[in-house]
Amino acid sequence: MNVSISRIDRCINAMIQNPKQFQHCIFVGPPGCGKTTAAWNIVHQFYKTPLERVGRALFLNASDERSLEAIRSKVYPFTESAGSGLFGNTDKPKIIIFDEVETLTEPAQLALRPLLEKPTTDVLVFFLCNSLCKINASLRTRFFILRFDPLPEAVLKSRLLTIAPKTRPPGQFDISLRRSDLRYFLLNPDESQKATQWLCMLLNSHPLERRAIFKSFYNDMSLQTFGCYILTISLMTRSGFNFWKKWIDLCDPNVTIWLSEDSTIDTMEEMWKDVTLEIN
Repeated sequence: MNVSISRIDRCINAMIQNPKQFQHCIFVGPPGCGKTTAAWNIVHQFYKTPLERVGRALFLNASDERSLEAIRSKVYPFTESAGSGLFGNTDKPKIIIFDEVETLTEPAQLALRPLLEKPTTDVLVFFLCNSLCKINASLRTRFFILRFDPLPEAVLKSRLLTIAPKTRPPGQFDISLRRSDLRYFLLNPDESQKATQWLCMLLNSHPLERRAIFKSFYNDMSLQTFGCYILTISLMTRSGFNFWKKWIDLCDPNVTIWLSEDSTIDTMEEMWKDVTLEIN
């Protein structure tokens, strides 16, 4: 198994086997790499049945419940409830999972500080996020940070085959573009090879045909999408990255319309030639 996967498995197994040594945890990594699944696996290892989990585990999607009021009305009442008295005593902590925690407002994040001062034998907090930059620095120091890497191609395809055997295997370029987002390929099975087919079409096209292809891109895709495709090609081939920076000058994230057709197609052609020159 890939080193990054076994590293995560070893950390989580050590946590499960030594619950008294647990720390609050931040699971950080790209979408679809298994952060939520890993957190729920810990819950299921602690509490084997749905009845045991009642009153002992709370899952919050911070993108939907991001306010200070949500913390006051849901989190603290949960920590103060006597769920263990209803379904038998346990020495395992209550578990709170905050998914997409980077979307919590600053006041809501700061309201969690008293919670993090409680013994982890009583309450254990998991933050799940794609990036650490929006998590308050005073909170980050109270967590053990476990970084999840994008799934290797072989692992991603194996899991897709297990979960949805009829799903088309994604293309290599799509896997890189989507950073091995398993959830994306499960929810968008018809687009699992779209970017790879796009790349192959360009690589196999005659130079005289490319302007017509770029015209179709102009009509069918956003400026940002094309830029992301070209950037991913550059990163995959380790070529042409400096040329991609030209696109940044043309791409305002607040603008959803293309520039004029001719100037956009000229820029596409220039970027593509630069990338292919580096590849060759």
